[in-house]
Amino acid sequence: MKRIVLLALVAVVFIGCQDGTSPTEGGFETANFVIFDGAHGGNADVFFLPPLVPDPSGDGEFGDREANPDLERGIVARICDTDGHNCFDDLAMEFQEVGGFYRANWRTRGLGLANNTVQRITIVLGSVDPPIELAVRDVTPVKKAKGSCKSGDTCDFNNGSTLPIKVRIETGAGCIALGFEGDPDDCAFATLDKDETVELPGVATATPTNKGGTLNIQPCPDLRDDVARPAAMDGRVDLRTFGPCIEIIPLDPDLSGIATLCDAFGLATAAGSSDEQAGRMTVHRFSPDAEAPEPFTVALAHAAGPDCVSEEPPPQGGLGLNRLERFVRFARNTWRAVSDQVRAWIEPAPLWAKMAVRCNRGGCSGPGVFRSHYQVALPAWMDAPNGTDLGTHLAGTVVTAKVRVRDSGELGPTDTPAPELVNDVRLTVTVTSPTGEVSAPEIFSGEITDGIAQFDLTVGVGLNTIEVTGIGVGTDGLPNLNVFGPSINATGATATDSVELAVGTLTFRATGFQYTIEQSGLASTVVKPLVGTQSVEDFYAYGTLSSPSNASSNTGLEEDDTSILFLYEDASGNVSLVMIHDKASGIGTGSGGKVIFGFTGVPGSPTSFRVSDDGGETGTTTSTWQWNNDNTDGGALGFLNADFTITIAPDFVPDDDPEDEDVPGLTPGDIDSWKWLTGSGTLLSPTEVPLNLTQTITIVRSSGS
Repeated sequence: MKRIVLLALVAVVFIGCQDGTSPTEGGFETANFVIFDGAHGGNADVFFLPPLVPDPSGDGEFGDREANPDLERGIVARICDTDGHNCFDDLAMEFQEVGGFYRANWRTRGLGLANNTVQRITIVLGSVDPPIELAVRDVTPVKKAKGSCKSGDTCDFNNGSTLPIKVRIETGAGCIALGFEGDPDDCAFATLDKDETVELPGVATATPTNKGGTLNIQPCPDLRDDVARPAAMDGRVDLRTFGPCIEIIPLDPDLSGIATLCDAFGLATAAGSSDEQAGRMTVHRFSPDAEAPEPFTVALAHAAGPDCVSEEPPPQGGLGLNRLERFVRFARNTWRAVSDQVRAWIEPAPLWAKMAVRCNRGGCSGPGVFRSHYQVALPAWMDAPNGTDLGTHLAGTVVTAKVRVRDSGELGPTDTPAPELVNDVRLTVTVTSPTGEVSAPEIFSGEITDGIAQFDLTVGVGLNTIEVTGIGVGTDGLPNLNVFGPSINATGATATDSVELAVGTLTFRATGFQYTIEQSGLASTVVKPLVGTQSVEDFYAYGTLSSPSNASSNTGLEEDDTSILFLYEDASGNVSLVMIHDKASGIGTGSGGKVIFGFTGVPGSPTSFRVSDDGGETGTTTSTWQWNNDNTDGGALGFLNADFTITIAPDFVPDDDPEDEDVPGLTPGDIDSWKWLTGSGTLLSPTEVPLNLTQTITIVRSSGS
């Protein structure tokens, strides 16, 4: 059963390649005498033949590939002196079917060659400057040659005679000459007439359409390869790609034509894309041009072009329609409503694209190194399904952000697009603020669930900004910039537009804050709230102890003759400053006491004492507590849900004479220890920070602003 194929075709602007090679840099050289071919250290697919050299058929690489008959109109023998200054007219070479080699006859009669002067024969491919040189052989005209050139080193011939020049060029020669690092069998090289096609079997074809010329077609690194293409200006895309990347290298100036990428549809649907989604693919082109301000990648507009295969695939399925035919029928019915996009398709079975010459992008800048890379990719948009505001959190909190990736849904009418989720789109996650840390620098859609990518942010103090970027991935934040390809949704876009790719960006934000305490002369200490599930009132549990200790707290944190301070956060995230003095007699030894706190910096309404132990003793400027040996005192000040700076000036009134009836507390006793409790452990096992009984304490919540 033949494979079903959807074709991705691209019209190519081929600009002459100037990346010439100089074979005389290697090869076999004796004094000023050079020989350079597959048998003498040169291109392993090019061999001079007798009478210029000994028979090379015994060389291990001779004949390991077929002779390439497709170069006849692009290959010449160029003969100059060894300085390259005095040259004769190029000799066209004809392919000899019998023997599988190219031949030209150099008729030296009447040329006025000086005897014993070395002449250099160079086999040249294409018409770029500097030339692509495949092989070199030095020869010497003499009055009367002794022997022949078959000895190998020198080559004397009779001045005035006709010297046959024969060279075998195998199919990998052009690829080797252009520096292709892969298997030469994986590329195709030919000199073509206008509208003639060279094929890289099963992968791609190339067809010059403005004139004849020589070109090479070969694989190239995937447009998603972040090693070969680390950035957008290196041609990288983050979209999902299907099928191989191909590279077109023209060896004649101003050569343009059509390149065909085969089986894009079959590869996309085999990878899980629906027929509709596969139909939304575009061809992307990357062209590193030495003369352009910078390399660029474009999504090419849809147009028409030739097929990879000539035979129709056989029918399949219950209706007698194969998958491609069903797709075509579907597309014909659907795309009638898609304005410009419909007119961009022919039939509309093959997917293809067309590129016009662009000045300063390789088309008008003169000769230069110009290689065009092509690959099929699926356009995609991204958004944040839960929004980009990640909220305000205590520093160190881990929050999760989600990114949703979909295609454009362009097969439907413009007013009712039906986008589908897209998996395997790569996104880069970058913290652009001085604070914050993300779980991974790259994420992929579909890793968590279809179309969804996500990352975790460890929130830092202050504003955290995180950019999620995708090369060629659109965002709703760019309504007038279509970053992935021709789109009916892009303002002013038409079906013939070729769109230079941009980098789509989603910016997530979170605010982080921290709590610190500080006493005079001591370093600031970062502290955390004690976190519980109850409201602060229920947690304080005022009055829940049995009589006579029912005017007391009952948190489980109380300590005899000790005053404790801490922040408490309830299940709703509301934070209160809790103060508890002493421990009730029902659960402790019991004693009385007196404490005065002077407050500054307490936020205004609605901040207030949500718990007052006891009534009438607390205030946001001054609180005075007196208690007897049965109870505690204190309270809870809240809510403190924004930045604040609160200072407490303590006065722990001493019990100088316990026998004196006029004692500070309601019964004898005093506070001899002051502590801050920070939520480094469990709720009832916090970490203690000792405080100085005579120093003011400053409590700060700061988000870095």
